[in-house]
Amino acid sequence: MTSVLSSRLGPTGLTTVPGNLAIRAGVASELPSETRGVVELTMRGRYRFLINRTDRSIGVSIVAGAILAPRAVIVTTTEGPL
Repeated sequence: MTSVLSSRLGPTGLTTVPGNLAIRAGVASELPSETRGVVELTMRGRYRFLINRTDRSIGVSIVAGAILAPRAVIVTTTEGPL
């Protein structure tokens, strides 16, 4: 199945339509819901970069016991922390 989004959805459509499509396609985030939108997860090969985009410390449950400092980055591999 292929989906195409119009560039004329407006702010409300741009925030709701992609999320609804992802749910219908069974796509889920690796990040817990409380960190979505404040922590960015980027994957490059076997490396995962967790980037805190805020000015506050955030607990990151996908790395056991990790606290992500403000504006900081944690790098892990798919095999575990570096």
